[in-house]
Amino acid sequence: IVMLQAIGRITRNSTKVVRTETLRYLCITRTPQIIVDSRLQRRFRSSSQIQDALIMSNRGLHISGSSTNRWFATSATTNIIEVQSANFMAVVMQSLEPVILDFYSEWSQPCKELTPRLEKAVAAVPGIKLAKMNVDVEADIAGQLRVDMLPTLFLIYEGKVVEKISGTLTPQGVEALVAKALKLAGMKTQAAHNETLIAAGKLLSQGEPDNAAQLYTQVLQAARDTHGALATAGLSLCAMARQDLEGASAMAALLRRDFAGALEDPIVKQALAAVDLASEAHAMPEAEMEALRARLAQDPDDHAARSALATALFGRRGYGEAMDLALDIVRRDRAWDDGGGRRLLFRFFDTLGAGHEEVIRARRKLSLLLF
Repeated sequence: IVMLQAIGRITRNSTKVVRTETLRYLCITRTPQIIVDSRLQRRFRSSSQIQDALIMSNRGLHISGSSTNRWFATSATTNIIEVQSANFMAVVMQSLEPVILDFYSEWSQPCKELTPRLEKAVAAVPGIKLAKMNVDVEADIAGQLRVDMLPTLFLIYEGKVVEKISGTLTPQGVEALVAKALKLAGMKTQAAHNETLIAAGKLLSQGEPDNAAQLYTQVLQAARDTHGALATAGLSLCAMARQDLEGASAMAALLRRDFAGALEDPIVKQALAAVDLASEAHAMPEAEMEALRARLAQDPDDHAARSALATALFGRRGYGEAMDLALDIVRRDRAWDDGGGRRLLFRFFDTLGAGHEEVIRARRKLSLLLF
């Protein structure tokens, strides 16, 4: 424990020189404190000694000497924070989340009405912060931001002032301000979801479905929009890569039930097509596949047998042979089943994606056949 005592020192606030009768700075390993005589407490909150002490401590500071002691550094787990000059940059200007900055005074009746309303609104939603700053304590920052009436609010995002509101707000105005902050937070969240989905897709393409599934699950737990649909589709493809048809079918059912508006997305269509093809193949026993081969050997123009066999092989990951059978239908009879051979090929293409090596090979062969 180190005790520093300064008696008869001169400190300055923004307007006048004040003689310090008693200022003791008690520095304890875990709970650094500033203890100020109650008569001078209000003045010394903005003094240079207090500012130095705030900078020295990053664990939380406590002003004692009155019946209304206040913890200035609020726990990091809350999104409602009392700020001072020492933590203003970290809490407000460098925040990764949108911040509603509330300049208030304890003697202002409009502030007494507005601040609790803001606290209630912000506490109910994740992703944004309410930073409260007492102008009687932090007059310098209030002056720098040209706060000329109370209450004054700022909406700050990524270190920039998005909006300034001078004067009180109606409950509807508070809702509108919180909604604007949430919209900014949503933009940040969507960008993060995009990055996570891209990373998951890379892992899946590199043959790491388990690691990819962890990232897809993170997005699905947080999003029920298009990002959630893409995450569900990704989980379906991960299950397919693990040859877990039951799990893939469950994800496909979830897509159709909860994300009907995203069913035309290419990735979602790819996942659903893969599950449908695998389900068809799984339902066909090996004996039936051998029977189809026998039919083709007996009648090479039995395109119904060729189409069924191609579908079964594709569902069992025999992509090359399946596409060759579909190409053979196009080569022998383009008009069969109203272009059934081409439709089957495009179904295979949609399932694997344009970048798959077997798709690239089959497209080249199809071009040669057609042109």
